Formats: sequence, C-alpha cells, structure tokens
Amino acid sequence: MMTETMKSLELIKALADPVRIEMFYILAKKEMCVCELSDIFRMSQPRISRHLGILKKADLITVCKRSDKGKESPSGCEKTT
Repeated sequence: MMTETMKSLELIKALADPVRIEMFYILAKKEMCVCELSDIFRMSQPRISRHLGILKKADLITVCKRSDKGKESPSGCEKTT
C-alpha cells in the first residue's frame, strides 16, 4: 500500500517529463495503442511503454486489452472519489 507521500512523488515524477504530459493529454481525449503513440512521438515502442508505465504507476492512465489482436491500449481516466 502506497502512502500519500509516495503517491505524490509518483505523480510528480510522472508529470516531470514534457513527453508524458503530452501523452496524458492525448490519452485523456482518445484511447490509443502503443504503436499509434510511437508514430505520434517518433519514439520506439519500448520507450513509449516505459513512459506509459510511469503514467500508469501514478494512476494517471489505465491499460485495457483491446479485442483485436490482444493489444494493450492505454487511455486517460478520470479519477472518481
């Protein structure tokens, strides 16, 4: 279980990179697969996946399995309390 301080640090880490901020805004509007993000950012898929992992760890995005080809798709999510 993460403490509030640890959650805050994960959030700060996630938003410390301009690429992750842009990814977050894109994913808040539309679900996309890693290959689509790779094309947009002109980065390798492993590098995109690393950025997405940091966003996911900070609970800024969710990752869903797509029905076609079993691909994973990250998407922005709204937090509800």
